[in-house]
Amino acid sequence: ICGGAVTGSGKTAAFLIPIVERLLHRAKHSSAASRVLVLLPTRELAIQCHEVAMKMTKFADIRACLAAGG
Repeated sequence: ICGGAVTGSGKTAAFLIPIVERLLHRAKHSSAASRVLVLLPTRELAIQCHEVAMKMTKFADIRACLAAGG
């Protein structure tokens, strides 16, 4: 998906909500694992998306990791 909008319009939540929803409704006792990789163009945007993801999954059994280059 490629999109653009003004700051504060909800772009981050727009793509994170369906991801979190999919991960919440996965089989809990299956050997298959659901994984998601989000690629972002800047370190700052990656940090922002990671922070939003952590807030959205605070009370769920979903883990998030931030890996940023330097």
